[in-house]
Amino acid sequence: MTVLAGLAGGFALTTLLDARRTSSAWSRFRAETLASDAFVSIPSRPDPELADELAAMPGVIDAASFVYAAVTLPGVMEGGAFAATDDRLLRTVQRGRVIEGRRPDPSRVEEIVVNPAMAAAAGVRPGQRVPLVGVGNSQFSKEVTVVGVVLTDNDLALNTGFPSVLLTPTFYKAHLHDVDFGQVSQFVRLERSQDAVPAFRDQLVERYGAEGGVLVGDSNEEATGIRNALRLQATAMALLAAVAAAAFVVAIAQALARHVSGTATNARTLHALGITSQERTWASMTTVMVVALAGPVLAIAAAIGASSLVPTGLARQIESDKGIKVDLIAMGGGAFALAILVAGAGYGAARRLARPRDTGPARYVPASVGAPLSPAATVGVLTGMGSGSKRARTPTRSAIAAAFFGAVGVVGAVTFAASLDHLLDTPRLYGWNFDAVVSVGGDDPARMDEAIAGLVADPDVERLAAQELSFLTIGDETVEAFVLHQQKGGAIEPTLAAGRPPRGPGEIMLGATTMDALGVRIGDRVEAVGRDGPVPMIVVGQGIFPVLAEGGTTRAAAVRPEAVPMLRLEESQGRLIMIAVRPGLDAGQVVGRHTDLAVFPPMPPAQIENLRLVRSAPWLLAAFLAALAFAAVGHALVMSVRAGRRELAVLKALGFVRRQVHAAVRWQVSTIAAIGLIPGVPLGIAAGRWIWRLAAQSTGALVEPVIAFTILIAVVATSFLLANVIAAIPARSAGRTHPAAVLRAE
Repeated sequence: MTVLAGLAGGFALTTLLDARRTSSAWSRFRAETLASDAFVSIPSRPDPELADELAAMPGVIDAASFVYAAVTLPGVMEGGAFAATDDRLLRTVQRGRVIEGRRPDPSRVEEIVVNPAMAAAAGVRPGQRVPLVGVGNSQFSKEVTVVGVVLTDNDLALNTGFPSVLLTPTFYKAHLHDVDFGQVSQFVRLERSQDAVPAFRDQLVERYGAEGGVLVGDSNEEATGIRNALRLQATAMALLAAVAAAAFVVAIAQALARHVSGTATNARTLHALGITSQERTWASMTTVMVVALAGPVLAIAAAIGASSLVPTGLARQIESDKGIKVDLIAMGGGAFALAILVAGAGYGAARRLARPRDTGPARYVPASVGAPLSPAATVGVLTGMGSGSKRARTPTRSAIAAAFFGAVGVVGAVTFAASLDHLLDTPRLYGWNFDAVVSVGGDDPARMDEAIAGLVADPDVERLAAQELSFLTIGDETVEAFVLHQQKGGAIEPTLAAGRPPRGPGEIMLGATTMDALGVRIGDRVEAVGRDGPVPMIVVGQGIFPVLAEGGTTRAAAVRPEAVPMLRLEESQGRLIMIAVRPGLDAGQVVGRHTDLAVFPPMPPAQIENLRLVRSAPWLLAAFLAALAFAAVGHALVMSVRAGRRELAVLKALGFVRRQVHAAVRWQVSTIAAIGLIPGVPLGIAAGRWIWRLAAQSTGALVEPVIAFTILIAVVATSFLLANVIAAIPARSAGRTHPAAVLRAE
């Protein structure tokens, strides 16, 4: 019993440790990798020396400049490259974690590092020499050496799954005129405070002027998705720890109750000899205290041994310390709580069973002549509903409670898991209500027009719209502007979450984050920055925008094309084509008929992509709860049959044969399963949908919980099947009951 307590308690403490490590994983990763707090782009100051000025500003720890480079590794057209313009990147700012190899030498032109996504996409490892080739029409090609694989917070929070290369400042200076470089930008580390980024943004506007088009990205906001994913994983682990702890206490309490039941059997005799109930209780507590003290000690040892396996899922990807860990708060506090609970449960069982009780008469209702059920079925149903002697009723009611709570937990977890799978497998929910994005590479209007004409003429393309990537300022917020020029078929628009799409030049659709930041709702007016002054616009809808939007799925706005002449759209970054093809066709194959076109399939934003790493967690929780429920029902059934041996003996004395006893036990367990499942399944569905709505709201996606009817039907059918399999053991034991021996003992 002590070993069982140690193993069960060790599992509970390990999952609690997993929850704690997961909840702190992101903050520890950012601190370790010297992650930036802000991303800065000032078009009026495109020079790398701006980083020195930013680093000298109040509240700034350090800054580093970088620039986009139009090069990639062969075969990775969706990848990109960034060149450091000083030696601070990857050292004092955005240091990252070296997964393999080492960091590049800033003075060597041929050394590069890649992120894990690029290493996987290009199939490269440290030490390999590979060609670095230009993107689009560029003929640039140079052989370089991959010296390391480095993971940064941007690879997880913002550019999830996006392959990238980092080049040295020497490369930037040597090939300044050979490679197409973009706008110089800066990563900035700030002193920690709640309003650090807004205060820094105000400093920049004051120093460089709002007319300079100051753009400041908040890394904390960009990381909302990964924090939500980690919070979801930590919550799941904490819930699993709580369930495991509860199962541990219940199982140990039942085992202790069985142990002290021998004393309770002779309670009336001991009472007649003058031994009080309190004395009998403390006499039974010896074993209880051994288990309550030794079990948690073994649980701590087991948790320490398993600590190298946690955290799991997404948190393990960013965890640096994967060795043995000792968490005094989780392990010590958890073990102390388990010891108190076990001692209390054991004391309650000993006190209850030490009292002399009259077991009371049986309450079976015999089957009447002409009843629709056989005598065995009648006895089984009534026993499953809690009829019989007081001794037999208590375990039966425990089994009903276990079946009910097990059904609620399993169905709730399955509903949550099915809704999560539905989100991950349905691009429409995160803004992709089309099939693919097409890029011609570079920013050549003639090539874009030619590509659009070719795709419009393709009969397999049902809908097509062109989107120009630009920014729009609304109040104090700068967001991605979605201006979709419909070219073919029905409208391609952001997924509608509430309200309606804009229909006129004075109407606008906003993302949820922008609406919250501006403090507006549907029907309110906002002022957008126009060419000749503020432009009032009415918010008519809330949209879910695809990952093309700056900052994810919610920091964006959609306007009609006829509104563009009134608005000031800044920092155009080229145009993209959004297409929807005929059902059943592959967009990549359709576009493949047209040369020089890069196709991008639906790309989930970081906060949704990171949920894939915890996709199995709710299914594992459902499996654990199912196993726990069946164990509890099986244990209670065995105890119920044992407690009702007198009634079974009477029935056998009245003519029940072994086959009828077996049938009565099967009917009993089926009744218990039915009583637990009938209210448990709908309550579990409601609980799973409610929890999913709370969790999904933070993803920025459209909340659309689903009910997995096929899986739920399988769960119900499997429950009855396994319940009857479990009933086979106590049924066989009940069938071997000898009436004379039992009734003589009674």
